[in-house]
Amino acid sequence: MRRSRIRMNRGLYIAATGMTSAMVRQDVIASNLANVATVGFKGDKVVNETFADSLLYSMHGGEPTPMGNLNYGTRVAGTVTDFAQGAFRPTEQKLDLAIGGDGFFRIRMDDGTVAHTRNGQFTRTPDGFMTTQTGEYVLGPDNLPVFVGTSGDPVIRADGRVTAADGSQLGQVAISTLDVPSARKVGQNMWVGRETGGMPASTQIRQGFVEASGVNSVKEMVDMITTLRSYESSQRVITSIDGTLDKAVNSVGTLG
Repeated sequence: MRRSRIRMNRGLYIAATGMTSAMVRQDVIASNLANVATVGFKGDKVVNETFADSLLYSMHGGEPTPMGNLNYGTRVAGTVTDFAQGAFRPTEQKLDLAIGGDGFFRIRMDDGTVAHTRNGQFTRTPDGFMTTQTGEYVLGPDNLPVFVGTSGDPVIRADGRVTAADGSQLGQVAISTLDVPSARKVGQNMWVGRETGGMPASTQIRQGFVEASGVNSVKEMVDMITTLRSYESSQRVITSIDGTLDKAVNSVGTLG
């Protein structure tokens, strides 16, 4: 038994791929805008690619003549994160830290795994250990929580050393670099991935500052409008093709 092949209208398919890609871009843009005020947040961008082209031939006169390429639409290849340095915002809080340069703070999650963040809004426990605002410990190079003292304002130097007002050593804030291609977001502005090293020589910690979100709200709004128009254009193409097919089925066959 010979199985027949049902071919989808190429125009419908190409327009549908455009709508699907636009929907993914809108979701990413919405996430970026929702985190425009999130400390240390890094925005994402969608990467699109086209499907492989097909070479069209004309059989006029019995000989195949190349007519050019036909593209079958676009698809989302993935998302990439923009790790550009965010602006420093002063807070006058001695436990707030900002990273100038590459690197992440090391955080111990509730399940024991080590995560990484650029969000330096920290506080401390009653027994003097530095934590995130949600209670996860900030780690030092020895994978132990960073001690900052139970009272008074610690001094946190550019290299991460934590000292008391009298200059005595209290602890050390660790900065690690990640293998960015393998790193992934796990929520709460946290990343997990393979560490590739410690604090780069060019990186410094600034006390009393936080790193603002890397999202440019004006650019994201422009991208959202552009993406919406792209979606609507593909939608109109589908409507037009659908109307043409409707006439072909219901009107052309009745002409006599």
